[in-house]
Amino acid sequence: MQKKPIKKNKRTEYLRQEAYCYYAAGEFNKAIAKLEALPKDSAVTALLTKINQAIEDGIHGKISEELVDDEPLSSLALGLSAMARKHLNKCEFKGTDERSREKGLFQQNDYDQIKKLLDNIKGRRPRDRAEYQLSLAALSEKMPDFEKHTQMHTYLMWYFASLAEAAMSENIEVDVVRCYCIESLRFHSPFPRKKLEDAWALLLGTYLSKNIGPSVLLRKAYEGEPLFWLFKKKS
Repeated sequence: MQKKPIKKNKRTEYLRQEAYCYYAAGEFNKAIAKLEALPKDSAVTALLTKINQAIEDGIHGKISEELVDDEPLSSLALGLSAMARKHLNKCEFKGTDERSREKGLFQQNDYDQIKKLLDNIKGRRPRDRAEYQLSLAALSEKMPDFEKHTQMHTYLMWYFASLAEAAMSENIEVDVVRCYCIESLRFHSPFPRKKLEDAWALLLGTYLSKNIGPSVLLRKAYEGEPLFWLFKKKS
């Protein structure tokens, strides 16, 4: 009985994100049409106010970066927690061209370059993966394109899972590992269960009485073994 409300809430979240992307692209009528079909929560109300103000100010086409870069509004519209927003704001855009970083202007080739660097990482290097994943998430937010904004959630999911793996590998306090795992799972809804095994395996691993390293936990997850193996008693 609980599945329908969850699906409805997620549909609301996706439509709100799409409306924000239309707003960023200056397609105000499309944004308003999306928002008028949604419950009038604080995010919808705030976004409608911004759009109406832009229309009154005579803004046409893609709106300026200053208007898009409204942290409370974008965080509400895009479903970001305070932690995710803080990490995005601190992103150093590792892997992008130095000239792009200096100007603060990024193009598709910057995005493609980081993806290539990420794909070429060999072995278990969660810190390196995390830096590139955060760069891709931050770049995705800067691109007023609905497809890219949904990819931002994907990269944030992987980013926090990589941070959890790194923290566990470095024997950082278990609460830190759990915090990163839970943050990763916040972005799980559009993805198949297989994509979630990293965060779940690491999170459950923190509750074991015996110490199992992240490499073993994640290898089992990649092999498709159900996570309840963690709690099976040896005969």
